[in-house]
Amino acid sequence: MIGPLFGKESLSIDSLSAIFLLIIGIAGIATLIYSKGYLKQYLGKKSSAHISMHYASLAVMIISMMMVVMSSGGFSFLLAWELMTIASFILILFDAQRAEVMRAALAYLVMMHIGFMLLVIGFVMVYNVTGSANFTAIVDYFKMAAPLPLFTILFLGFGMKAGIFPMHIWLPEAH
Repeated sequence: MIGPLFGKESLSIDSLSAIFLLIIGIAGIATLIYSKGYLKQYLGKKSSAHISMHYASLAVMIISMMMVVMSSGGFSFLLAWELMTIASFILILFDAQRAEVMRAALAYLVMMHIGFMLLVIGFVMVYNVTGSANFTAIVDYFKMAAPLPLFTILFLGFGMKAGIFPMHIWLPEAH
């Protein structure tokens, strides 16, 4: 596949991504099984559309996590990353009638999009120096340019999603 901004890239599976795909698959199946019992208490309180949206978001989240580990970089990674963020946001919103849940969901969404923009900036930096934004080009970038600015941008972008201190402000409220 050719990404319009980031050059040639694809979804592929190597030995490391295969291990992560297995872990995501097993965790995804376990989550789907657990969610049946978790959602049982909401069957009379929530509409079938609401319950269906939960399952659809859960499926999109699992698929997007798989796409993240199969992406060769740039556009496909950012697309999968954003799908994962939106699906997570919808899952957090499941109990949105509670004010604290709504606040947590909004805090999560804002932090994820700040992190996303930092990742976009990081990939653009790599592209500007190497002519590619694939993950292999990051190694070339570090050979050709000062590593600290890119490392800092990517660390902050990924750190927000991972909830690394002090970028974890969304995490306690989301749980």
